[in-house]
Amino acid sequence: MTMVAESKGQQKQRRSQRTIPFVSGEEMVLISIGCQRSIIAKMLDLSEDGTLVYLSEESDILDARDTQCTLTLYHREQLFDVKSKIARRSRRLIAFEFINPPSTVANRIRAKIVQMPDWMRVKGQKPQ
Repeated sequence: MTMVAESKGQQKQRRSQRTIPFVSGEEMVLISIGCQRSIIAKMLDLSEDGTLVYLSEESDILDARDTQCTLTLYHREQLFDVKSKIARRSRRLIAFEFINPPSTVANRIRAKIVQMPDWMRVKGQKPQ
């Protein structure tokens, strides 16, 4: 009986919670809707038209399609905001469509896209 109790104790110690690995600030996105609490997400994909993110926590604030919000992105040690709207959502995955970004913001997005192959190398994939 003692052995069974010990093995149960060992099993309990081995359990851990799953977390999202945030590798760098370049992948992080801050999602803001009006005066609601901001939500942190991890950027999975980026294009000139929008981005796909994975939320760090469950939230029902971002449930409605076409909900407008501000995404705060980080690139080259600077933060910049992009107005966007929700295009699609599946649990913690949310696709955002950018809403007419000014040329300065569009240029920053393009510069960030150019840097994205570096993210792929970090994750063990080769850029095409």
